[in-house]
Amino acid sequence: MRDLPLLVLGLTGPMGAGCTRFARDISKMEPGKVIKKQGLLDQVAHEISELSKKASEIRLQCISNGKNSELAELKRLNRRLNAKLAERACLHVIAKSSLPEPLFISLNTIVIKIAVDSITAPEFAEWAKNHAKVADLLKWLRTQWESELTLYETWGQDAGRFSQDELEKMDAMFAEFERIGDEILKEDFETYFGKRNNDFSIRMFSENIRLSGNPFRPAENGGGGGKYDEPSMVMIARETDRYIRFYRTRSDQKRSHFFIIDEIKNPREAEYFRARHQNFFLVSIFSSSEIRASRMRRGLGHDAGVSDADFQHLFRELDSRDWGADDFDAHGLHRQNIYRCFNLADIAINNDVEDERFSEVLFNKFIRYYALMLSPGCVQPTPQETYMHLAYSLSLRSTCISRQVGAVITDLEDRILSLGWNEVPEGQIGCGLKVKKDYTDKENPLFEMEIWDNVITAEDLAVWDDEDSICVKDILSRIEIKTKLKSVSLTPEERADVLKALRIKRLEYSRSLHAEENAILQVASRGGVGLKDGTIYVTTFPCELCSKKIYQVGISKIYYTEPYPNSISEKVILKDGIRNIKILQFEGVKSYSYFKLFKPGFDKKDAQMLEGRGI
Repeated sequence: MRDLPLLVLGLTGPMGAGCTRFARDISKMEPGKVIKKQGLLDQVAHEISELSKKASEIRLQCISNGKNSELAELKRLNRRLNAKLAERACLHVIAKSSLPEPLFISLNTIVIKIAVDSITAPEFAEWAKNHAKVADLLKWLRTQWESELTLYETWGQDAGRFSQDELEKMDAMFAEFERIGDEILKEDFETYFGKRNNDFSIRMFSENIRLSGNPFRPAENGGGGGKYDEPSMVMIARETDRYIRFYRTRSDQKRSHFFIIDEIKNPREAEYFRARHQNFFLVSIFSSSEIRASRMRRGLGHDAGVSDADFQHLFRELDSRDWGADDFDAHGLHRQNIYRCFNLADIAINNDVEDERFSEVLFNKFIRYYALMLSPGCVQPTPQETYMHLAYSLSLRSTCISRQVGAVITDLEDRILSLGWNEVPEGQIGCGLKVKKDYTDKENPLFEMEIWDNVITAEDLAVWDDEDSICVKDILSRIEIKTKLKSVSLTPEERADVLKALRIKRLEYSRSLHAEENAILQVASRGGVGLKDGTIYVTTFPCELCSKKIYQVGISKIYYTEPYPNSISEKVILKDGIRNIKILQFEGVKSYSYFKLFKPGFDKKDAQMLEGRGI
């Protein structure tokens, strides 16, 4: 087991998934002490003993009667026994750990701190006219904690120089910032659902800070000039890192080197922490929209002034905004985008448990990942982790310029049947390897525009530079929209606005076969192998076209990592008919940290010898 000088966990997830509660629960405990206090090692040892006895009895029955009728049950017991042995290995690692309780950090608290620092900005007065209540809270915080804020700004790189009294005052300041942040967030939710007011203060502060460095200067008022500004984009993350350093370098009992950061909702901030800290792990928490809506409804109470029907409608609208756009452009990098944060996660945890079992279930899931952080390779990856990692690896072979997707199909015994990634048909050249000049160069016999005569013209390519790669699907979809708009009576300005708003992309116009299609067709091209009752691992949820093929060939289980399923594929195709296809959100270690967490520094035998054991 390695001695970690610093461990930083980041949590990301949509509203109602349970990130904040999970982070606060973990921050109040030392996992090693919890394991000893609850006697988890003894409990698991007893379960291993009982499973071993039962498996031994069934094995003897199989030998004595010469039949394999009990073989299926024996395999099931063996899988359970393996899982319990792996759990024991994790518990042993954590029980030896000396890491302290993790320190909880909410990015909302950091945003409030930046907002309090910024109330002297010229834009604050104008913003305060329409946000008097929050403005008064910020001014009160500035007045109440002015000396502590000044003190915090002067500590440099070493908080060890502060007296105990000064440290306690700054702790109290940040605790108050956290309380006020929670209060503002709670009131914003109540106002949204009760009065339909869509003004979320902390979210607005966060996006303005990332855009311009000023929480009170919105984009529509010229914040950042609409351009990407790296110092502003990472200002919240950099201020959080400073807060971490403050606790790492202080000299009292609150000194820590284990931190949990809640509310990571922008992918650039996640990338900042990953680049900054070797032992940073981003954990995504997922719950279905139905469960999250139910949790939030209970939290608001049925006297919140909103009917159940209105609540569901408002929840869906807010949830859609919470996830962010899958294909947002460069001008929207400052916005919240949980979808992309999910795709960056090192570890995925599903949280569809009832509230009364929330803490117990999530803690039991967390134990395995925590043990792997402390002792990489202490347990092996599950089949699901292995095949999803393989699917991610395959996705990198794709030359598609829009999205790279990988797929793996296995049989009932977890043996690989087929692999696939989204790519053009054999013998063709992918979009990512061509540029505009290849299409327009009349001297090029392989790519000349005559191939697509009367389909795509040079005018359709005018918005790209000669060295740009081009998505044919996007061009053909746009041409079709423009053609249909010609029959509608619109001014040129109105037509331009409609074109800008419509971003419909026709899947059938894609040059590439999708990853799932490629995997299925690979089996068909070989022949002799069926896919009935197989499992497909795919890095994004299957589209409508692929879902029909998955259903038709008899695949019975789908694992996906995209945070939410394509509702048309799921509800109209996969859930229809006589087949009961299991659709499962992937849970486990993801590709970003697959080797980091599963590759030990030494083989186990060598590690034991280094510790003076073995021969």
